[in-house]
Amino acid sequence: MSLVANLFQALRLNEQGYRRLIDSNKSFRGGALVVGTVGLAYGLTNIILFRELLTMMSSRASEITGALAIIMSGLSIAYLVHISVTLLVWAISKGFRGPGRFGLLYGNLGVAMAPLVFAVPLLNYLWLSGGSGVAYLLAAPFLAWLWVSLVQAIRATEGHSYGIATGVLAVTTIFTGCLLYLWLP
Repeated sequence: MSLVANLFQALRLNEQGYRRLIDSNKSFRGGALVVGTVGLAYGLTNIILFRELLTMMSSRASEITGALAIIMSGLSIAYLVHISVTLLVWAISKGFRGPGRFGLLYGNLGVAMAPLVFAVPLLNYLWLSGGSGVAYLLAAPFLAWLWVSLVQAIRATEGHSYGIATGVLAVTTIFTGCLLYLWLP
């Protein structure tokens, strides 16, 4: 199957899509493609949300340069968050007696982050517009899809059962939440 067909199979929550990506050595490319798309979605959302600020720049060239800088920062943020999450999941999975296949985990977790293409712009808009707590429930279906996708990616890559893969993701989420609680104002 092609890369795109395997990506769509994985996004439909079919674990075989992740396994086929591993078998065809397309996991890394697929993950990089999806994470890049998330970064572009984040950058483009910021351009839309900050368009008034961009139009206040002195010239058209500085507007374009500012927009490109925002897109590049969105891509950088997406890839840095992805590598950080992969490192955490890899370390915690090793603690759960996983084989620790970092490269494959990097690719499959990237593919599993496809729901963020929809969730990140929505959450970014709600955060910057001061949306109420109830409005954040709009992102719940995407975040549930993300959770299931990540569990399947961990399971397909590390060979864990559903319970252990869910435990790995739960420990990762708790650890990340604790770090954010400690370091964010």
